Amino acid sequence: LAPLLALSSPFDAAAGQRVARDVRERIAREGISGLVSWLRKLLAPQLAERGRSRLEHMERLALGFDQQPDGRIPEFIRLVQDTAITEPAPGTVSVLTVHKAKGLEWDAVVLVDLEHSWKGRTSQIVVDRGEAGESDPLAPVQTVTLWPSEPLQELDPRLGAIAARQKATCIREAISGLYVALTRARRHLEIVLPNQPKASEALNSATILRSAFGLATAGVDGGLLKSWESGGKEDRNQSSRRSAPVSRRVQLSFAPVPDELRGAHAPSRSHQAEDARAILRESALHADARTAGTVWHAWFETVEWSEEWKLTDAELEARARPFGWSPEQCREHLSEFRKWMSGPAAAALSRKRYQGRPGLAEVAREWGLAWNTQGLVSGRMDRVVIGLIDGKPAWAEVLDFKTDRVQSREEAVDRYRAQIDAYRHALARCLRLPLASVGGLLLFVKSGLVCELEDKAANAEQ
Repeated sequence: LAPLLALSSPFDAAAGQRVARDVRERIAREGISGLVSWLRKLLAPQLAERGRSRLEHMERLALGFDQQPDGRIPEFIRLVQDTAITEPAPGTVSVLTVHKAKGLEWDAVVLVDLEHSWKGRTSQIVVDRGEAGESDPLAPVQTVTLWPSEPLQELDPRLGAIAARQKATCIREAISGLYVALTRARRHLEIVLPNQPKASEALNSATILRSAFGLATAGVDGGLLKSWESGGKEDRNQSSRRSAPVSRRVQLSFAPVPDELRGAHAPSRSHQAEDARAILRESALHADARTAGTVWHAWFETVEWSEEWKLTDAELEARARPFGWSPEQCREHLSEFRKWMSGPAAAALSRKRYQGRPGLAEVAREWGLAWNTQGLVSGRMDRVVIGLIDGKPAWAEVLDFKTDRVQSREEAVDRYRAQIDAYRHALARCLRLPLASVGGLLLFVKSGLVCELEDKAANAEQ
């Protein structure tokens, strides 16, 4: 759309004002439906059938909306967001793991394969920071040891406590992963829970969801599929009502797994089952950590360049207030935030980082983008720095703030490479840059790590 409107750069203020003026004048003459019709005809030669169908649907909505007196553009935007396309054209299906889906959204999401154990593989070498490490990833290291076997855990209570803390960390991360999976859908979410022939309290996402839904744990014929549709305007106006999931019984058949592919199951594992509701209660204790992450992101949004950032504590407290934080809670984090801003972040968020690059560096914060490579995907980038030469982008870098805990650069890159690469591809397409000209940077505020992601393709060519 940008080339058709003669927009060469998102930072060209004069061009932006010209386009905004033209759009307002067209709406005044022809209504919102006239604007959408003009855009549909303009874009039709470059869109696939699915894109054309969606614009035709939007035009029909606009025709009805224009009949309302005093209809305003924000109200039309909400109408479009809340109205599902009843007969959408077929679109590409993306198959991703939960980690690769972080930071992305789709209109419809189906969750499957939820039976994997949350215990995961334990690290051979354990770095333990004691009880303080559960809330403070920078707490002093108290013990470094090889992973203790179960007999050793029973012999030495200290080793048992270390193992318990490591398992609790794995469970908290798994609960966070389940939360990510459940919040990727904008409009439609389906969860498939296959039949369990025997009662089980294995610690996994399926067990947690069965417990939350109040479902039978065994002996159910066929699989159970839970389905949600996002509420419309009527549901929002009746805030006391909560939409319940629609259940329908389906018969699922699964190909038998060959014996050589079946995982071994030790009888000694049976005593490790834990109550699902207790795990859910434990996650509620860490709701404050999720809120802290949201507040930190809001604080980072105030930073254009670190050397010019001068917000007072009172101003930062005002930014945190909408999230329910009291002044006391703010003060607990402000010193840590300022310490981080004067340490690892100072160089990463500084103008000096880009002094050797050509052009003028401009900053965009909380920049939302949508792209259509493997289906329609959208995401919001914490921070983007773009180098402009004569008003046109010449290079760019995506910076993403993370508040979870990582122990090493390798773990950080492995966990988030897919997300950052997706952002890089979208930004390269938006700014019409080669992918090699778009960098990626991860900033882990709790671990103090700043990780620059190298371009795999460029490295392969070298």
